[in-house]
Amino acid sequence: MSNKHPYNTRMTSQSNSKMMNNVPVSTHEMISVARKEEIPSNKHQNPSRSQGMSSEPQRMSAKIKSNSRTKGKQSTNQSNSVQPIDFSTIRTTYPHQDEVKSKRLYNLPEGKTFYPTWTEFQDPYEYIASITQEGSRYGIIKIIPPEGWNPNFSLETTRFRFKTRKQKVNTMEGETRAKLNYIDQLQLFHAQQGRPFSRLPQLDKAPIDLHKLARAVADRGGPHEVSKNKQWAEVAREIKEGGYSQTCTSASKTIKERYFDFIDPYEKYIAEAKRECKLGKLDIKVDLAKPEDVCGKCGKVTEGNEDVLQCDGECEKPYHIDCLNIKKENLNPDAQWHCPMCLFLTGTDYGFEPGEGFTLRDLQQTADSFRQRYLKNHPVPPGVSMEDHIESEFWRLAHSMDDNTEVFYGADINSTDYGSGFPCSERDRDDPYNRDPWNLRNLPRLTGSLLHDITPAIPGMMLPWVYVGMIFSAFCWHVEDHYTYSINYMHWGETKTWYGISASFASKFEAAAKKLLPELFQHQPDLLTQLTTILNPEKLVQEGVEVFAIDQRPNQFVITFPQAYHAGFNHGLNCNEAVNFALPDWIKFGCESIKFYKEIKRHQVFSHERLLLAIGLKNLNNYKVVKWLKDPLSEMCTKELKLRAEVIQQLSLSPPIHDITEPKDSEMVCSYCNGFSYFSALKFKCTDQILCIEHADYAQGMCNCGEENEKKYCYFIQVRIRDFHLKSLMDTMEYTAFQTQQDVEYMATYLEESTTLSIKVLEDIYTRVKECGYDFELSELGHFIEQSQIWFRKLFELCFEVAQNIWPSTYRNTLINNFDVGDFLCKWEKRARGFHSTTDIPPLNQKHYCFCRRPDNFKTMIECDKCHEWYHCECIGMSDEEANSLDTWTCSMCHYDKNHLSKKIRKSMNKFEKLLKATTVFPFSPRHSEQFVKIIQIIKSLSGPDLFHIRREIGLGLAIPIDGIETKVGIDTDVIMTDN
Repeated sequence: MSNKHPYNTRMTSQSNSKMMNNVPVSTHEMISVARKEEIPSNKHQNPSRSQGMSSEPQRMSAKIKSNSRTKGKQSTNQSNSVQPIDFSTIRTTYPHQDEVKSKRLYNLPEGKTFYPTWTEFQDPYEYIASITQEGSRYGIIKIIPPEGWNPNFSLETTRFRFKTRKQKVNTMEGETRAKLNYIDQLQLFHAQQGRPFSRLPQLDKAPIDLHKLARAVADRGGPHEVSKNKQWAEVAREIKEGGYSQTCTSASKTIKERYFDFIDPYEKYIAEAKRECKLGKLDIKVDLAKPEDVCGKCGKVTEGNEDVLQCDGECEKPYHIDCLNIKKENLNPDAQWHCPMCLFLTGTDYGFEPGEGFTLRDLQQTADSFRQRYLKNHPVPPGVSMEDHIESEFWRLAHSMDDNTEVFYGADINSTDYGSGFPCSERDRDDPYNRDPWNLRNLPRLTGSLLHDITPAIPGMMLPWVYVGMIFSAFCWHVEDHYTYSINYMHWGETKTWYGISASFASKFEAAAKKLLPELFQHQPDLLTQLTTILNPEKLVQEGVEVFAIDQRPNQFVITFPQAYHAGFNHGLNCNEAVNFALPDWIKFGCESIKFYKEIKRHQVFSHERLLLAIGLKNLNNYKVVKWLKDPLSEMCTKELKLRAEVIQQLSLSPPIHDITEPKDSEMVCSYCNGFSYFSALKFKCTDQILCIEHADYAQGMCNCGEENEKKYCYFIQVRIRDFHLKSLMDTMEYTAFQTQQDVEYMATYLEESTTLSIKVLEDIYTRVKECGYDFELSELGHFIEQSQIWFRKLFELCFEVAQNIWPSTYRNTLINNFDVGDFLCKWEKRARGFHSTTDIPPLNQKHYCFCRRPDNFKTMIECDKCHEWYHCECIGMSDEEANSLDTWTCSMCHYDKNHLSKKIRKSMNKFEKLLKATTVFPFSPRHSEQFVKIIQIIKSLSGPDLFHIRREIGLGLAIPIDGIETKVGIDTDVIMTDN
């Protein structure tokens, strides 16, 4: 999905197109012959690798039944002549509860599978964000939608035509490709030296692995060090798995001889080319500025010199024979001749060849026929599942040197050009899935993705790509462009197996790949960005890389997380669709991707600077965005300002020219690193090329004005955003963060100092915290508030019913929406006091104290230091002596025990539930309604703005204290409650 680049057109078959008829046979034929101990009848025939495969008896290829489709423009829509795909033979559904494998190939652990509920499934980004912490450790995870979610396949199969790429399974595998390349190079070298060989040397009735032999000797310091340290026997044991048999007594001697016969002359010939490659000198293109008759080695003119060789490789340069230190008589005049560099780079221009053009029906017939033939020739062993068998066969083919199975893969098919599998057209406007957020045509445009404002929409990243695979077609190890998330949905078909590596193991994976494939990385330092190489997960695990596996089936999503390497293959005909997105946690990964792209000089897909700036300008006062954007944006702006000052000083430049014109992407690509330069750029009057200010050191090499004008160069800095505006942007975001912190501190103080809070206040606080994204831990409070609102409504209705029964004349004609619960509570309290039987009711004109709401009885009383309420010592069970000995004292209304938030919230909810159950049938006699008095106190807690006022002015009737809810905000958030 990440391969947004054209196919590599420098194919092996093309690069070998000049090969003569008298060059030896291909590598595949050599290995096959060596195993059969036969020599080809025509040892001078040497087709290219792809040509050699066509003659292999062990090769299986997906044959095309009709060539009429491949003539002319294959992508033209011809609906009248195209048959629709036959869905009767295709798997379109799969049981909702996915199969869990107890054991799989190489003992790889399974990636996590998630089953969202319908409620969780409403918002894709919110749900994915909720599982990111757990899911990201796998690199890849699977999401199975709730039962019943299953959109129809809406692509018009009679109009859908697409191009494919050919994939040779064994050459995709990195180690196999490196071996085949090396043998091809040996073969070409010995052919041009006049010593062609048509079969690999053998030992113990098996071909010697020359590539492994060369690696083993090189790892020990070279052939002379191996001889000096007497390590040839050790080398012999290493290059053959399981070692040679005991009857093979001359293994070390034979291995040494074959090394000096086949490998040593070649290694000496390319030694200098190897050194140049290690130094990064890989450019073998023809320099048009130099004469064609100049030696590629010494740089001197070759015209008129008979002892000159013309390279038949890509560089096509002439060379003096003397400069190459080779003897003319040892050369085969009829063979192709490659200079050391071109010979060393043979096979490194690997890429997928363009395949046939197909309709879905065509590929269905081809894929099904191929799969049936293959499984007939390689049947499933007893006791092995079909999926496990195909996975084993895929890796067997990948490591095979002589089985050249070739398949087709319809990959990176633009849904805008060819259609999407999801409902999206005018004819689908009434389809409910047309507007579904999990529809991959809609998902990139949802506001949760940071990429949704990028214009124009990027195919493959924001416009889905469709993938149509067949058995053994594969996608190679890669990360998504800019290390973004990706989401992949299978519409229908056979299983797709995924392998994933989390971001935490990304660097270890890269190191392992370089260790396992040193030659390929030496030729292509950006090999892992080419999407052309697979590596066996077993080898990666042996190098300490954690690899997870997932099997994707119809109606299942696979998510890949930022900087998570992934690869995989198909078990048969299937159709998938995929797109990218980015959540806030991606920002740090995006920044790292830009650094990496600049190092390898890879073109970027979009401007990271432009994206972060656009998000920042739209959300300057939105703390929910500022809290994750502030640091990366400030770091980017600070770096920009520093570089501007340094470049102006170093190059003695005038103040920058300000130009706010919005550039095209092509107008802001640095000529050195290929990165986008959006904030500013170093421009030239003599050329349209630009440099990012990070690489301003290369300015003088690009400007020709200095040589003609006494070193007065024409370059200058042009900025799109002034220094002042960059600083202002950072200051504004800092202020937003500061102001938010002030709000949070005020809120914490308010909650801490408030003895009791109504649910309305808590609801307002919770809503503000959630909407603004404050760093304020009240996560469990949301559920508490929601439940409290439900319970309050039920209690409110209960009070309304009680009021109409006790005071029918007052409340009979009152509507429930106009019911004043506060007025009812006052009436109830006064009525409840009338049933207090312990003493007479005191006159209303006297001041009341304590829980008992009695006047001063001229006995010892004590004052609360917090609420300043006076209490009778006898009412609170305190002796006079104890009261006189206290310097400070707080009443039970003000003295709270602190416990954890979640514990107290659960306690409150349990209490509410019990009360509701206990009041199903309500007795209307106030004297016997102790439960109702508790309900009243709860209603006070939920609705009363000032409970102390209620307590002092009205009294508590039966003297049951109020439950107060209070929160204390800090590292640990508590609810403080009274429970007297």
